[in-house]
This record gives sequence, structure tokens and C-alpha cells, in this order.
Amino acid sequence: MYNKNKEIWDKLLKEANEVLNPIEISKNMKAGMVSAAVLTKKGNIYTGVCIDTNCTLGICAERNALHTMITNGETEVDKIVCLMPNGKIGGAPCGACREFIMQLGPNSKNIEILINNKTYETKTMEELMELLASLKPEIDFETEKELIDDGLLESFDVITLIAELEDQFGVEIPAEEIVPENFNSAEGIWRLLERMKEEA
Repeated sequence: MYNKNKEIWDKLLKEANEVLNPIEISKNMKAGMVSAAVLTKKGNIYTGVCIDTNCTLGICAERNALHTMITNGETEVDKIVCLMPNGKIGGAPCGACREFIMQLGPNSKNIEILINNKTYETKTMEELMELLASLKPEIDFETEKELIDDGLLESFDVITLIAELEDQFGVEIPAEEIVPENFNSAEGIWRLLERMKEEA
């Protein structure tokens, strides 16, 4: 969908940009290379930045913002935007963030994620998940991470999926992008869609 709430998205982008501040905290920790802003159903905005460490204790900008939201007593998200160092939209949350978001409640699938800050186009994971489920209803696309490698999606399935993606998401997927890493999971497909939108 092409979002009509341009002013809201601009405000979220502004808030995310204000905390985008790459810093080196120590030789083992960096932060602020990516930022995120979350709009709650109550109309409040919470921001966060990524924190990268030399172990597994780092955190993505989206979850950082969501943790702040929860700390302030809110649990319902309306919109999310993620901003990269080059000013480009970060797009879909990573697998860990997506899992965290989904566990917030059943309405999480309807959260709008900005994927293009020029056209203000948004998508929800629900739209992608519905498309995938209509293609192969027997597969749990929320948990499967090896759709191609495990043979759950065969070549004909991928061809059918590509046709549907191009039609419903308004993208063109070139032959060189038809590789397992782009179709092994719903997350991989989502990131492929974002990249195709950016390059359009």
C-alpha cells in the first residue's frame, strides 16, 4: 500500500535520525550505527539504536526501541521504521526482532513497516505470510529457515512465488536473484523484496 500518513512517517524518520550516532564505546562494543523509531497505538514514539559487541549480548535498534516502549508501560505497536547509517531505510526487522515483535501479541502481524521513504510505501509481514500460506499451506513459514535447502519449496513453487511477488508487491526479480539464500525463509524473501524496491 502507498501510505497516506506522510507526516507521521516523516516524524518517525526524524526521531530515528536524531539518535543515529555511531560511537565506539570500547574495543569490544560499538553502538548507534543503526537506529529505529516505534510508534505505539497510543501515539507515542520510542527510539533505540543498535549495540554491537564481540559476544552475543548485542541488540538491534528495533528491539532496543521496543524495550524502551515496554519499560514505559506500552505493548501495542502501530508503525516501525529503521534507519541505516547512509540514510536508507533498514526495512524488515531481522529474525530475532521479528520473533520478538510477534510475541507481543496477535495484532503484531498488522504492524506497518516503512520500506521506502520516497514513496512512503509500507508492507506488513501479514501480507507476505498470507501469500506464502496460500502457496504452500502445509508449511510453517514463521519458523522454517531452510525452505529451499530442505526441499520444502521446489523449483515450480519458486517460479509461482516469484510471479505472485512481482504482481502483489510491484517488483521485478531478475534471474540472478533466484538463489537459495533469498528464498530459504520468509525473512529472506522479505529482504529480497525490500532490495528490489530500493533498486527500482
